Amino acid sequence: VWCDYIFSNNKFLATPWRVYTLSPQMKTAHRLKSAQGAAPVRITGYPKFDIIYHALHSEDDLLPPALRQQAAGRKIVFWQMHFPAKDGTPDIPETSIYDYIQFAKYLPELQDRFFVLARPHPKFEEQYAKFGMGEQAREFFQLLADCPNVYMYDEPNYMPALISADCIIGDRSALMVESCVLDKPTLYMTNLWYKERMLDAVAPIFDSYYQGSEFYDMKLFLDFVVEKGFDYKRETRRQAAAQCVPFFDGQCGRRIVEDLVKGLLSEEVK
Repeated sequence: VWCDYIFSNNKFLATPWRVYTLSPQMKTAHRLKSAQGAAPVRITGYPKFDIIYHALHSEDDLLPPALRQQAAGRKIVFWQMHFPAKDGTPDIPETSIYDYIQFAKYLPELQDRFFVLARPHPKFEEQYAKFGMGEQAREFFQLLADCPNVYMYDEPNYMPALISADCIIGDRSALMVESCVLDKPTLYMTNLWYKERMLDAVAPIFDSYYQGSEFYDMKLFLDFVVEKGFDYKRETRRQAAAQCVPFFDGQCGRRIVEDLVKGLLSEEVK
């Protein structure tokens, strides 16, 4: 999050006093790519991973009872969709809405086997309308609303759904980084004609996922990988998670607080 926009679209007018980051690779990226260098950067891990860590080590069922009952023993698919945005890229990195429409039309055929928690970004329809595809976005939402095995999961906290799912389908989203520690089959959806380059610090995570760009890829993922159990990328995902998220111990927030206190006390001494 520097004023040179390398790590964020947010512009800061002052150099940060502290930046807490995910991994040594991320600090290296700051050192090499930011005009400000990496002096304020501390490697602590992200507190969001603490939430996942403690949830995975709890016996509590995070999914609301009504949703668990609605799933009725079927495999749960968490399906995340970002809105289309170039953000300086030559093309939209997200999958074509026409493939998503085709997948939504196909989902009723899976109602005996899969229960889908669909989570389009709140700006999904609005942004597609700006690209002249508002009608397609409305059709898509209507298909999801009419599908008997789809629940529109629009709660602000997506963690219960993400953690409770048996598999994950998603495109351009930070939660695709968070999901790497869940050890679940994951399909990363991109634009057929343009694949966005990720930061080196997280690229192994996305590379470890199954790759897709069309309706057929989503269909094949559920049929071959999830239902039949041929999860041949499992070990690759585990290695990527260990490499890119080295601090997955539930203590990231504590490390940040301790460093803040230490830094403030040190400045007071001066």
